[in-house]
This record gives sequence, structure tokens and C-alpha cells, in this order.
Amino acid sequence: MPYKDPIKRREKEHEYQRAFDARAKEKKTDAVCSVPHCSNLRDDPRFKKCSACRSYMRVYKAVYRDKPKEPGICSQTDCTNKTEGDFKMCPRCREAAREAAKRPHIRARHMGWLQALKPEVIAAYGGKCACCGETHIEFLSIDHIDGYKSGPRKGAALYSWLKQNNYPPGFRVLCMNCNMALGYLGYCGHSGITQVRIRNGKEVSGLQEWNQNRKMEAFNAYGGPVCFCCSEAHAECLAVDHADGNGADHRRENHKAKNLYIWLRQNNFPTGFRVACHNCNFSAGHHPSKLCVHQRERATLVQEAS
Repeated sequence: MPYKDPIKRREKEHEYQRAFDARAKEKKTDAVCSVPHCSNLRDDPRFKKCSACRSYMRVYKAVYRDKPKEPGICSQTDCTNKTEGDFKMCPRCREAAREAAKRPHIRARHMGWLQALKPEVIAAYGGKCACCGETHIEFLSIDHIDGYKSGPRKGAALYSWLKQNNYPPGFRVLCMNCNMALGYLGYCGHSGITQVRIRNGKEVSGLQEWNQNRKMEAFNAYGGPVCFCCSEAHAECLAVDHADGNGADHRRENHKAKNLYIWLRQNNFPTGFRVACHNCNFSAGHHPSKLCVHQRERATLVQEAS
């Protein structure tokens, strides 16, 4: 390899892979093996590669890529550094992976894959919230009915795992409002659904981590327990939101703001905050415009009317 540094070596491999994929797209016919430097005909319509290239890749994966490593060693193929804690990669490889994830073409490819996968998984489990019937895909997520026990916890890893395992039972679709209420309280105000509360792998009871009086005091200071966007009135589904969308920056700059309700009370409930349901809060926070789905829909209707 041209580089001894595993990070530079991996970048070179990625560069080669991109060129490899570009050459593969230039194939003149689908009857030829998809490997760029191979001109053999495909001998099995189920595979894009010829039998010779498939045999080579099986040996390559068994000897090089799938070679087992000792516990505590970085999982990256060309790295021999030791890991820390429960991570599978060493600190250097984790940092390289974080930087790679920030590259526009990698992030765009990942988001495109996730946007195509999520609706498929949501549809397989009913396509709407099992508690309140919400159907906006931006608000929906997959919930562990009996609490998280093993496997992927959330996000793209969970969606991919569910698809690979043919959508096993034990999961359901919930919107953010119902998911948060069930997770923190064990019940939701929209229906009679209840759920066992799990914290650190153990079942808990009561209203731990939930100070209703403190939250209601903050809600009343910012207009009452009603979502500013969709008028959701169940207090279990509400939270105080940063109106300018800079909640993460606020918590990084002031560690006391991590417990927002205490910080608001100590600072006499300053301006710049509002009451929002979890659906509108998450939707606005994950969109570049910092607008909720409802706000974007209303803006579209106004534009069409004008």
C-alpha cells in the first residue's frame, strides 16, 4: 500500500472505490461482468459478477476483510490500535469517521438512503402512530414495545436491522409526542396505551425524572400548556423550545442549561422561548429552515393562494 498511515490509506482506498464505481457505470452491456477490468460474460443472471470474480471476492473477504481480531483492538481492517471503553473503533478512527460523515457527498448519500428506507419500515408496521393516529412521516418513529433490550436502539441502524430480519414483532409506530410520553411517564394522554419504563436496563416505577409542577410553571410563563404550532394541549407531550433553534449551542455554552426548566426559573423566564409539542420541536430542529411541517404546509398554501 502507498501509505503506512491507516487514515491516508483508507482515503486512498475510498478514492479508488469511487473511480472503480465510475468505471463500472461505463459498461456497455449488462451481459458483461460488472468488475471494470473484467471482460467475462455473466454466467448466472442472479449475479452481476462472473463466477471467477465472485470466487476471488469470497476468498478476499474471508482472508482480508473478515479476518477476526482480538478483543480490544480497533475493528477497522488496517488499524491495530487499542479501543477505549465500549467502542469498537480506536479514538483516531472514530474521529476520522466523524470527519468523513461531514463530507457533503457522504451525508447526502446517507440521507437519501435513510429517506428511502424509513417510509418502507414505517409502512410495514402500520404507517401511522399506534396511539394518536398521526400520519406525517416526519413525526413518526419505531418504538420498542417492551422497552429496549438488545440490538440497534434507534435511527438508520434500527430501520436496517428490522428490514434484514423481516420486520419482527415487538415493535410499533409512534409519533414523537406519544413516544416521549410513554418513555418518560409510562402512559400517554391520547389513549389508554401504557408501557413499562426502563432506565439503565432496569424497570422503574413512579414519576422519577418528571417534575410536573416545574414544567407547568414554565408552560404558564410562556403562554400556557398549548403548542404554539399545532395547539396540542396534552401536557405530557409538551416541552419548552428555543424559538431561534439554537438549543444545542445554548447547552454547550452554559452547562446549567442542560436542565432547562431549572435554568429558566433561575433566570426569571427570559424571552426567546416558547411551548412546543415534541412533534413540532423535532421536526423544526431537523429541517434547514427551522420550521415545523405544519408551518411549511401553511406557507405553501399561502403561496399557492397568492
